[in-house]
Amino acid sequence: MAKIADQTKFNVNLPITLKNNLEVLVTPFTGARTTIVGFVVETGTGVEEGFFPNGINHLIEKLIWFGTDKYATSRQLAVYLELIGAKIHTAVNFENFQIFIEVPDYNTHKAVTLLADIIQNSHFETSDLENTKKALKEQYFSMNEGMGNEGKDFLQNFLYWQVEENTQSFLSLESLMGVRREDLIEYIAHQFHPKHCKLVVNGNINSTSQLIELVEQEWGFWNPKNKRYVDCLELRHEEWALTLPNINYRQRGSFSTEMHFGFLVDSNPQARFYNMENGERLDEKTINSLLPGYLHENAKLLILNQILGVGLSSKLWLKGVEEDMLFSQIGSNFETLKNLSYIYIYGLTENNQFTFSLESILTVLENLKRSTVSIHELSRARETIKAQLVMLQDNPIGRTIWQVENYLQSGILTNLEDFISFG
Repeated sequence: MAKIADQTKFNVNLPITLKNNLEVLVTPFTGARTTIVGFVVETGTGVEEGFFPNGINHLIEKLIWFGTDKYATSRQLAVYLELIGAKIHTAVNFENFQIFIEVPDYNTHKAVTLLADIIQNSHFETSDLENTKKALKEQYFSMNEGMGNEGKDFLQNFLYWQVEENTQSFLSLESLMGVRREDLIEYIAHQFHPKHCKLVVNGNINSTSQLIELVEQEWGFWNPKNKRYVDCLELRHEEWALTLPNINYRQRGSFSTEMHFGFLVDSNPQARFYNMENGERLDEKTINSLLPGYLHENAKLLILNQILGVGLSSKLWLKGVEEDMLFSQIGSNFETLKNLSYIYIYGLTENNQFTFSLESILTVLENLKRSTVSIHELSRARETIKAQLVMLQDNPIGRTIWQVENYLQSGILTNLEDFISFG
């Protein structure tokens, strides 16, 4: 693989671009006996509100396994997956749609061909669509399904664009049940542009040249007649001033109240690695020179988040659960999207304890601003994060997803081991 000429610290690989503008991210992993072959589209739930039916991404995520040109039924496709020893992993989030096939290294080429058939030739039969909608409807009414997700979705959407609570439907059941086959085809025609898709191969790769030859054969001529691509960033209105903090209080007949906080942080991959005037990625040499500062910034935020609300030793847990006994669940997470990053706090408390619970969280945040983190806390947080990253390095699918999401945000395809050893 090509390397950046003056690269001295990071093991950075350059993507390969096919004739149809599909980017291929090939990252060999020495010593692996498995390979991950994946397909990622830069689209997700963030483009549904106002453009496409809510829940359409989740429907496609299920329906791509129901039959293709080569494997006409879901059973035939499932049998072939068993034959090549494959595990499948799919995910839909705010900004992208992901599908990965994990296989033994000797079946890498079969996985590349199979994934091409799934993406390019899925049938999306109406009968399969209706059965899938019924199954999702049952999940929708499950007591524990999506606990906390609605509040998190509202917060994430609010950070991109201000919305009125009564106009935001999220995964609305009415919208989901109204999706037709024509809607699926229309969505794919708009969003599955090769230019906005990535083909990923991560793991034990015996011959990169043979692999690329196969990829060009199976994917190089894939160029569906697409309609205008809708970028999630189109939904953000810069002129709308964010009024934070924004607090939404709803019980909806529950015995508990969910509390959600989001705080924007100054860590914007787009602003750092892209020309904000034309949206083009900066040249590789410039990106590589900026990468250490970006990784250092992210490392600090990961440590801050760990100390704030991850685990039983975090400040939120010690204060809200053990000391004040107000929360049954509480924690935080550091989220990075293409155009913004934020720290997200989620807590579950009794309805009649809402005021005291709110004060408890605000006290932790105020104390964190005023007091200095101890050396012991800092050391413990760093070691915990390092241990998690080391274990992630040995998890093929976790390692691959980390690399892909890092690339989508920063435009750099780097290795997890470089991030672990950073600093």
